[in-house]
Amino acid sequence: MIKIMVVEDDISIRTTLSEYLRLSGYDVEEYSNGRLALKVWENSKPDLIIVDLHQSEMSGPELISRMRHQDSTVLILMLSCSGSEEYLLRAYTAGADDCIVKPFSYQVLLKKIEIIMRRCGKSNSGELVYGKVRINTKAHIAYWEGVPLELTLTEFGLLHTMTSHHGQILSRSQLLDQVWGFNYIGEERIVDAHIKNLRHKLPENIVVTVQGVGYCIP
Repeated sequence: MIKIMVVEDDISIRTTLSEYLRLSGYDVEEYSNGRLALKVWENSKPDLIIVDLHQSEMSGPELISRMRHQDSTVLILMLSCSGSEEYLLRAYTAGADDCIVKPFSYQVLLKKIEIIMRRCGKSNSGELVYGKVRINTKAHIAYWEGVPLELTLTEFGLLHTMTSHHGQILSRSQLLDQVWGFNYIGEERIVDAHIKNLRHKLPENIVVTVQGVGYCIP
């Protein structure tokens, strides 16, 4: 199993991101600042490090520089609050292999991780099975009794998230965080439209609406 180290001082972002990666089949370690991560990373030997550009105790570029000094082969994906040329150059100059701008879609993040790992000949065989549903988290394909479902990326994300949390009622806000990405700015009712489309594509309706609360797959 591929191990990922997440270094992010925002607890909400860190926990949500780490949970999503675990549900996607990755082994995840999370740290609130660069100093803690630097102390353990060499012994931890993660396959990939996801680090925020701005850290409270040690900046992302400084952390990357120190890690690169000790191991030039370490794989690093940097999170940035801006997609400006200045911020991207800071990320790549520091030694990041790739960069993703907040707020981001977790589906896009997974794709970036897969591409980085594939360059190095590594892959994750994460697969989720629940009832008649089988989800290949690597290929982003969902199957119903072995037959592929023709889902959009958003519909796949919703099915994956609700299946991963089966038995748990998820609010629109929680689904937005998981599928659209944290800091999503827009109407929460967009979730309802995509749930409706997902239901139409499932041979059986397994998505339950809990009035006034949210949705769940029991």
